[in-house]
Amino acid sequence: MAKNRKYIQEETVAAGAHMVRHVHVFDVILFIILTLLALIIIYPFYNTILVSIVPQAVYTRQPFMLYPKQVTLENYKFVFESPLLLRSMLNSVILAIVGTLYNMILTVLLA
Repeated sequence: MAKNRKYIQEETVAAGAHMVRHVHVFDVILFIILTLLALIIIYPFYNTILVSIVPQAVYTRQPFMLYPKQVTLENYKFVFESPLLLRSMLNSVILAIVGTLYNMILTVLLA
């Protein structure tokens, strides 16, 4: 019995319960590269949101910004008041239904 307990304790220590992790130069370089890559991937989405909430004149003067100096929801108001939005959504629904039916008919006939 005592032998089994000793084995379990050694296994726990070997698994890293009491080990100190050393940070190597490679770890720091990899962290920096992955952080830069994440920022490069995330920034376009962030910029899209910024462009949508900033007045056009402000964005035209300063297209690269990290935070908005002036926030407005006029762009959203314009889009949702436009009759083109509903028409565009209807076109998308019709196209999806017709495309799906066309694909199903061809699949059934040519299977």
